Amino acid sequence: MDPDNPTAYSLQPIAYSIALLITLLLSPLAKASPALASNAVITPAPDVTWHQRGELKHLSSLQGQPVLLLIAPSSKSWDLYRQLNALKGNYEHLANQHLICLAAFTEEEGPVLSNIPFITVDHGSAVGAAYGVTDHFALALISPDGNLDCFSTHVLAGQRIDDLIDASYVNQVKLRRP
Repeated sequence: MDPDNPTAYSLQPIAYSIALLITLLLSPLAKASPALASNAVITPAPDVTWHQRGELKHLSSLQGQPVLLLIAPSSKSWDLYRQLNALKGNYEHLANQHLICLAAFTEEEGPVLSNIPFITVDHGSAVGAAYGVTDHFALALISPDGNLDCFSTHVLAGQRIDDLIDASYVNQVKLRRP
């Protein structure tokens, strides 16, 4: 420290900090980590199964397509009915995005009474438990890479589901510049 120039010492740590910051910003360490840059699934969706043409299918067989899973006590659930109505206006656009719709019933099995095609999964109560739902309505949106992108216990507007599909990691990567 120079007693004749007290600012000389106090500016040295600031200059050092700026040089360190510039070095870090320009170094390879400052770039995104490979785990974040890859398409690693952060929150894998719990598996569900169903029978199709006598063959047992798993959620992983739908990889590459967005999946909407509705969980309700029965096919007569009021919230399920409200969610189906919310989907009607956007279903054509959702179908163009290759959305697959699944339903799991935790208490009473039955068909989904809708013009929207649904696959009813096996063991609805186990599926509900895997997703943390036992007696109420829930919705899970699973991205094409198998990530659980959205989980809600509330009815969502069809446009909101459409927006969530558009905002998925898989779709956003396609829009990014290399």
